[in-house]
Amino acid sequence: MIDGGTLMKKINLLFLLLLILWASCVKRSKVNFYENGQIGIYPQNAEIRGVKAVIWKVGPGFKQEVHKGFRVTLQFPKIALDMLKKINNIKGANGYLLRILRLNNDGQQILTYFEIPFSSPKPGAESFFHELTTTSFSLYYPDASMSLRFEKMMCPPMGTQKVLNNMKIENNNNERPGHLLLDSSEEEYITEKVHEFNFYNMAFNGGRDLAGTYQFEIAFFNTLAKKKLSSYYKIPGHVIVSGEVETPIVGCTNFQIPAKEKDKDLKDIKFGRP
Repeated sequence: MIDGGTLMKKINLLFLLLLILWASCVKRSKVNFYENGQIGIYPQNAEIRGVKAVIWKVGPGFKQEVHKGFRVTLQFPKIALDMLKKINNIKGANGYLLRILRLNNDGQQILTYFEIPFSSPKPGAESFFHELTTTSFSLYYPDASMSLRFEKMMCPPMGTQKVLNNMKIENNNNERPGHLLLDSSEEEYITEKVHEFNFYNMAFNGGRDLAGTYQFEIAFFNTLAKKKLSSYYKIPGHVIVSGEVETPIVGCTNFQIPAKEKDKDLKDIKFGRP
């Protein structure tokens, strides 16, 4: 007869063995350190994991539904922790720069940048290193992206009354695999606003029309210097939002934005919003 304590020890040991087995099966990105000082990373397992509409309850009693926008989840390349530490020591990279683009007939439009650290920016703080797995963020209509106060109103303050449809992730099996190259020729200070990562709802203004094709790119980044340290790597695939439908909200005709209460100024901060 096995007592409870012995059984729990065996279960914990089995769990640990399964965890080690799983970790050994995860395919890591290949990292090459060249004699000329360049570092090449050939990413594995990066992908667009999901896309979904974000529901907005509006109208009298907040019973009607339109969409604030949509939410995307990305999976980062699997890079061994010791490799990240080595890249940090040599090049000073302590995070990723994520660039969000919308493609159109005229080329591409950069919507926003934000940084995602994988270590503390303080030199020598190796205990803060962690391997990034996934991140999620949202692209909203202006009404919902500007402030919490606007987002909580009964009616969209700028009149946006849309429902998104036909959202999908499109993968091209013939797409040529990319890579990340850390080299002095790829270094660039980012002068545009770079939003800091936070664990709140990361949401950005995607414009009054969200239909389109979206692309997501990452580069190694120094978050203190706001300096890109590598080439961009395109996360495989695209998000395609092929339609949006105007959906009138009953009870919101001639809606006017109410005056803001002064004592609620601090509560109106919306982290992660442009």
